[in-house]
Amino acid sequence: MNFFLKYKIKARVLAAALFCPFGVGAILAVETVTLPSAAPGGGSSVLLNEIRLQDCYTNALFPLKAVFIKEIRFRPSPQGGVAFTNTLTLDIRLSTTRAIPEKLSRTFSENPGPDETVVFQGSLELSSKNLGVFDIQIPFTTPFYYNPSKGNLLIDIRNFSGGGPVVDASGNGDDGAGRAFALGADSTEASGADEGVDILQLVISDALRVEPIEILPLSGDFTNSAIAVTLTSSLSNAVIHYTLDGSIPNLSSSVYSDALQFTNSITVRAQAYVGFDAMSEILTSSYRKIYAIADGISAAWRQQYFGPGYLTDPRVVAESDPDGDGATNMEEFRAKTNPLDPLSFFRILEIHPAPVIRWSSVSGVRYRILKRHLNETNWASIGTLIRATSNETFFSDVTEKHNPSLIYQVEVVP
Repeated sequence: MNFFLKYKIKARVLAAALFCPFGVGAILAVETVTLPSAAPGGGSSVLLNEIRLQDCYTNALFPLKAVFIKEIRFRPSPQGGVAFTNTLTLDIRLSTTRAIPEKLSRTFSENPGPDETVVFQGSLELSSKNLGVFDIQIPFTTPFYYNPSKGNLLIDIRNFSGGGPVVDASGNGDDGAGRAFALGADSTEASGADEGVDILQLVISDALRVEPIEILPLSGDFTNSAIAVTLTSSLSNAVIHYTLDGSIPNLSSSVYSDALQFTNSITVRAQAYVGFDAMSEILTSSYRKIYAIADGISAAWRQQYFGPGYLTDPRVVAESDPDGDGATNMEEFRAKTNPLDPLSFFRILEIHPAPVIRWSSVSGVRYRILKRHLNETNWASIGTLIRATSNETFFSDVTEKHNPSLIYQVEVVP
């Protein structure tokens, strides 16, 4: 059979549809665009054979607004379509291209734009009742952001399995569409390029209705040495810009590429962009580094000296010495001194040696210690009587500093 069957089609339809799944009470508005015509046409083997096909559609076929393309739908050809159910393995990529639909390059890699996005990749069970409607539906795992003002739409389909029906196609030369094709899903060069194109339907939504950026973890406190913050967007071709100073992110702001590591309190603001267009609301998430942990220092003591914001004050760490007096917060807390006053800390005011008297003794015998200065004649008894417990006994006179004019005497008490 011919690779593509061509029939002249001249009508173009831009359709807005209302879709309500059976059994669901509310009506869900789904906007669709049919490219390039809603009328029956010829035939395309894009689902039938193992092939690679690039369809290109002029931006004039789309509404004058940025949209998200979420699903692609085919309908069986009126000339060779059949009812079917089968599992197909597909790779579908969309991009915004400057290529002219009717003049696509036969080198496949020269046609996609820089925003090429894999919207579906894998195996999917498809079916149709062959009733002339777009009931062969392929929902995208990744929505594609398309702004018609930036260029034409290129749909690159690789069919690795075949097994589908002949689907509707147009051979009209003035419908603002064109294609390049080759047998073999991994082909790099097209065997043909012409003004024919698949007639398909795209499910779209307003680009302003987008999923927000996801940030993990959410706003909160952390006590570890660092916290890792990740930003993700449901749009694979989106670029996330962020700020850390509280300002509103824009195209000049930092570009997110990997997890952000923070060791101090911080506020992250982020927004997703595709090209020059903002694709999300501004996300703001704040993180507080908590320094006051359960370390034995009371909250009341910390609040007394560091104020009500003590939780996030790095000076309150137990090992910190905010007043530089050599005593840590833990030592100041135990000593009940002021951690912010360098003159208020626990200290030893003086250390001096005390005279030590040592003598031979008999266990059980009592002894008395006497002392006097060299210029004195009377002896004075110091301390209490000492009962020896071994053959050698020591006594330290803590009331005196080392004084060479002191004389000590030990006597036995009967």
